Amino acid sequence: LRGMAEQNDVQLLVEPSALHLVADEDRLMQVLTNLVSNAIKFSPSDGSVSLYCRHLDHYCEFRVDDRGRGIPTEMQDQIFD
Repeated sequence: LRGMAEQNDVQLLVEPSALHLVADEDRLMQVLTNLVSNAIKFSPSDGSVSLYCRHLDHYCEFRVDDRGRGIPTEMQDQIFD
């Protein structure tokens, strides 16, 4: 997605992590790719998109931060359909 970020004049920041997960790799990549690509697509020029994860108790939290317009409230229930 770095190429997409460069085309949109958006800086892509990824915080490395040493976490090892047991997960469906294809689905995880699909979800993260969708979230990051949408963040890039809707970020203003000269903006940035950050991706990082952290371990919380018995799960891992992934976070995509950007300064785009966000996901409309009425669409948030449909994100993972």
